[in-house]
Parts: sequence; structure tokens; C-alpha cells
Amino acid sequence: MRVVYSIGRYHRQAKPICDAVIDELRRRGWLTQCRFFDEPDEAIADCDVFHCHSVLSLRTLRYLRAHRRGVCIVLQRDSAHIACEDLRDELRRRRGGPFDALCTEGLNQRADCIPDQCEEYGLADCVLVPSSYAAASFAAQGFPAARMRILPFSVDSAMFQPPEQRPGFRVVLGGGATLTKGYPYALAACERIGEPLDVIRDVSYEEMPAALALRTVCLSPSVTDGMNHQTLAAMATGLVPIASTTTGCRDYIRHADNGFVVDLHRGDVIAEIAGILDRLRRDPEGMRAIGDRARIAVSARPEPDYGRDVCELYRALLDGRRRDVAA
Repeated sequence: MRVVYSIGRYHRQAKPICDAVIDELRRRGWLTQCRFFDEPDEAIADCDVFHCHSVLSLRTLRYLRAHRRGVCIVLQRDSAHIACEDLRDELRRRRGGPFDALCTEGLNQRADCIPDQCEEYGLADCVLVPSSYAAASFAAQGFPAARMRILPFSVDSAMFQPPEQRPGFRVVLGGGATLTKGYPYALAACERIGEPLDVIRDVSYEEMPAALALRTVCLSPSVTDGMNHQTLAAMATGLVPIASTTTGCRDYIRHADNGFVVDLHRGDVIAEIAGILDRLRRDPEGMRAIGDRARIAVSARPEPDYGRDVCELYRALLDGRRRDVAA
């Protein structure tokens, strides 16, 4: 098998996931090229599988479909479907208010990008997403389930471990201070119980374990999030996750057992989050037990498994194609 892997290490916490796939491809002798640009070239002419990233691949996909129809295209989409309105609804609600400065849109959210990204989806043999939330957003847009695959991200549980002595009650946001990550919800809930909300900034991936080990709860009330790497790392570190129904991390969480799942659009979610935080603060032993179970949930699938699962997906897709041709 010959694979062109066109997935970049697009941020520090995604790097280990990319490396797991690259390492497995090299181990199997399947890797033809690593790249992260949208430009057809000779290297893709003879590949069997082209694995690329949504938003950054349209020119190459058009070329492959026009000139190399035999190539199996795997399009990775780490977020919800571009037409999902969750974030755009939040932006409309927040504009002109105290969080107006956060009301910005990237290529993953802008309405004018919908046609190009939907064309990418249509050109792919398989759209690979990390969570049931992301998959459901595609189903809601009528995308065929037969062309969807879910492979959840994993985390390095050897790198991220609970400290021997747990710190006092401290809350950290799962990600940056953005609307996407639910910063206004997290901040309001912490203010309601008189606790500060920590936001980890300017910390390298290598420094992240020590930074997370200083906290006990990870708030991830994301407005939309395919799968939050920092929340997974926090769970591996023994922090209690409080996640929204609109983040892929909920797939790892059993409500009130190894974390908590809240619906941003039902009832007074600020009061609900604040109540959970207050109960955890009052029960350090119970909080620790929940955090321990959170670690078990994400540690069951180490990072190398992600690389192997992706490679087995390639094999299954090609085998399916051969069966279709034979039939």
C-alpha cells in the first residue's frame, strides 16, 4: 500500500496524533510522502490512499477525481460539519455584548466557506471524524453514514499522569479563552461560586503535564468541538471533566461517574455547572475518585492505537473497493 499523508501538526496537542499515524505508516512501509499543502504533484500520482485535512485540500481533491480516480481519498474533519449552526448562533447572540471581542470566525466556521468545504466532503471516499458529535452534525446535513468513520483521538497517559499529591481545588478551561471553547459559560460559572478560572497560555506541549497537574477540574463547555485534546490530557492527569453535549469528549464521559455532561441549551446551564463545581469543591475525596475514573476512561486507548486504527481503516476501505469491483 502507498499512502500520502497530508495532515499537518496543526497545533501542539495534535502533533502526537499525527506522529502516531506517521510512525505506524513507516513501520508498515506504506508512507510515500508527508505533506501539508494543497498542491497536486507527482508524488500523489501513484498512491493508493490520500489522507488529507478538511479546509486545506480542495485543489488536490479536484485533481485526483479528474485524473486519478482510483486513489482512495480519506478526508479528516476534526470539527463539526461546516454547515452546523452551533457556533454561528452563539456569535449572533454574543455580538455587541461583553464578549464581542471574541466574536470572530475562522475558516472552519465562516458561512462563505460552506460551498468549498461541502465540495471537499463530496469528493472524499470517506470522511473521518473523532466523535459521535461530529458524525451527528454530518448526519444532520444529510451526509451518507456509509461514508463516515469515527476514530476517537487518544492521549499519552504515560506523559500525562496525576501528581502524587493532588492540589487544592482549581479549575482550568479546556482550551483557549474563545467562544468555541465555551469561555463565557466557564467564566460565569466560576464567578458564581467565587473561584478563579485558569486559562493555560503560552505553554509548550512538553510543559502541559506540569501545568495540568496544578488543577483538579477541567471545564469544557464548548459550543462546538469535534474532540478537545486538552480535555483528554486533563482527564489523563486525573482532572474531573465537565463537558458540553456539543464536544466530542462526551464520548469518554459517563455522567456523574467519571465526569459530567451538560447541555448548553437546556435550563440554566451556568447554575448547573456552578452547582457541580461547588459539590466537587466540598468533596475532595469524591472529586479525586471521579478524576481517577476519568483517567481510566482515556488511558484504555493509548496513542499508538490511533495510528494502527487509521492504517486498518485504509486497509478496510481498499478491501471494500476491491469487493465492489469484483462484484
